[in-house]
Amino acid sequence: MKRTLINQGGGGFTVYLPKKWVIGSGLSGGDQVEIEERGRSLSVSSGPGTRRESKITLTPENRGDLAVLMTHLYRRGADSIVIGDADEKDKEEARSIARELLLGFDVFDNGPRSVKVVSISEPGSENHEAIFRRLFLIIKETIKNLSDQAKTGLVRDIKAVDALKKDHDRYVLFCKRIVLRGDAGDPVTTWELLTFLMHIEHCMYYLARFCYDNKVTMTPRVKEGLEMAGKYFELYSDAYSCSDIKKIHKLNELKSKYQFGWCYKSIAAGRGDESVALSLLREAMRLMQIGSSPMLSGIIEKETERTDLT
Repeated sequence: MKRTLINQGGGGFTVYLPKKWVIGSGLSGGDQVEIEERGRSLSVSSGPGTRRESKITLTPENRGDLAVLMTHLYRRGADSIVIGDADEKDKEEARSIARELLLGFDVFDNGPRSVKVVSISEPGSENHEAIFRRLFLIIKETIKNLSDQAKTGLVRDIKAVDALKKDHDRYVLFCKRIVLRGDAGDPVTTWELLTFLMHIEHCMYYLARFCYDNKVTMTPRVKEGLEMAGKYFELYSDAYSCSDIKKIHKLNELKSKYQFGWCYKSIAAGRGDESVALSLLREAMRLMQIGSSPMLSGIIEKETERTDLT
């Protein structure tokens, strides 16, 4: 949206804030906001002193969507969520959702048919980068876990991979919460990168789950594909941690060899469950390659800002 600058005395300027944002942030006339300068951009936030409470009233129509509703309000910045018309089963589900997905939140009884989901030990925005980097490490752990199990011929333990996925989901939601709060650099590229990381982790989890549920034999081709995916993601992770455009170019160069070469040939040569497993590996590698796009945009934007400031 565009706003017109209004001249004020002493060389200052005033700009109107959107009414919807002000009301949604729980602000009113006389309240203070925080403004942070980031290169050629300004970030306006409601400040740490403002606590936002949201409400969910459960109905027969939305009762099955409790996880979606809670995570949406959490991402949007709610510090507490009151859930009304909740029976004991709903309350237990809310506790499970908060425990698995809402970092630093807990659930307390709020009356006979109500619970309150409250932020009690949420990390600060200053922890965002460390948690962001943890997302890459979790994916590496997931791939290594699968590779190690593949050496035994079967995926026999799904609990460890399941726990890694839950940790990853919880950290992604927290990072997206920070993005919408305006405390995580460029919101568009950061959000895109978070989404790609989530899809990569999910793809590896679905591979593990499929192989575990169907007792899929980890063939030499599947083992080779896991090793290839591990090396490909290592390149992806290094590109982010080093802000290295050359590594991103390397990712794109390798797509012909990996995705459109080895993967296609292996899927065509495979049979049954093996081909399904190989298809999931190819999808994971495809996500790594196209997921480098927001990474590249972020690096270019930083270089542009650095040039503008010199």
